[in-house]
Amino acid sequence: MTNSNSQEIQLAAAVQLGWRMVELYARLTGGPVEGLPPADDTLGPSEQLELQLAAAAGLARRAGAGSAADHLESIVAGALADASGREVVSEELCREIRTCHVEVDKCLWAATRGWAAA
Repeated sequence: MTNSNSQEIQLAAAVQLGWRMVELYARLTGGPVEGLPPADDTLGPSEQLELQLAAAAGLARRAGAGSAADHLESIVAGALADASGREVVSEELCREIRTCHVEVDKCLWAATRGWAAA
């Protein structure tokens, strides 16, 4: 494992740990804690969607699906507008996210096929 890869893994773990701690404090106090980011479930629908898209894009990039990560990042602005004030997103946005999912699968399949050939 390269030093850069090790650092990325540590950084990802640190961020995930930070969010877990936020969740813990929110559960202990019954809501957001001043000075800490809000827990996921205290965010509005569009903010939760933005968080999930950003998280998916980051994971896709770390998994080696860079084009899919770019695609996910590119739909954030449209997704926020789509989700604004609604609990359910449009069919168009659902199709776009499904397209990204297929793209992730293809990228990962191609990468693992390359590993098998190596």
